[in-house]
Amino acid sequence: MPRSINEQIREQAESTKDWRHQGEAVEAYALFDKVNACFFKSKLPQIVFGFDNNVKPEGSYYFEGDSMSLTSHVDIPQDLGKKWMIVAVIHNAVHTEQELFGSKASWYHKKKFRDKLEGFGIKADATGETKELLPSFVDTLLSMGEGELAEEIKISLEPTVPFEEALDNWTEAQTDPFPDTSPSQPPWGEAIPLVVPEPTKAVSILDKPVKVNSSDGKFYSKWVCDCSVASTGAKQTVIRCYSVPDITCNRCGIIFYEG
Repeated sequence: MPRSINEQIREQAESTKDWRHQGEAVEAYALFDKVNACFFKSKLPQIVFGFDNNVKPEGSYYFEGDSMSLTSHVDIPQDLGKKWMIVAVIHNAVHTEQELFGSKASWYHKKKFRDKLEGFGIKADATGETKELLPSFVDTLLSMGEGELAEEIKISLEPTVPFEEALDNWTEAQTDPFPDTSPSQPPWGEAIPLVVPEPTKAVSILDKPVKVNSSDGKFYSKWVCDCSVASTGAKQTVIRCYSVPDITCNRCGIIFYEG
């Protein structure tokens, strides 16, 4: 049986070593194979992936073909990272299923589409934008054999303790029943130095890249401190960076978190 034009394009994309998107193409196609086999019984036709930083992180699906009549064509941004590439692949696999098996009235981001996507643990709004990754997204990753990424996301879903509460708990646990009232060393041994616990880092599962104007065309996320809610009198500081920052605000004492 002759190969489809989409299959030939995939082969070309994966084998062209000097193409700047070759590595990402190999990863995207491999993830699509997993999604197709795990959740669609390999019934979806071959998707063709293009890379365009002018589209949103979920990508852009060409219903009824693109300007060259190529069907099942999806453009996604480059440098998404594995988690958000998986979200984009699933998002557009559902679009492919819509076009293949659904009516035109159900295309795009109608309720039926959003309900299907939510079954994967991906909550989207009426524009198709991902608003939340649900705990069930971990199960989706495990079904795909992405155990390491699933564990990473599972940890980020665990509730965090506010810094003030953590400090109160620590203070209660560390209260010395024999307070030292003299400058000399206490008779029961060396004094234990006071070590204040690190502020609890607020980790958001939804660290979706946000496009900002930049010369390198990458996606940057917004990170904030708690100055505006800590009654310090200082305004909240906002930074944008490509990777997760490990920076503590000197004013409110909170590690910058995704906002």
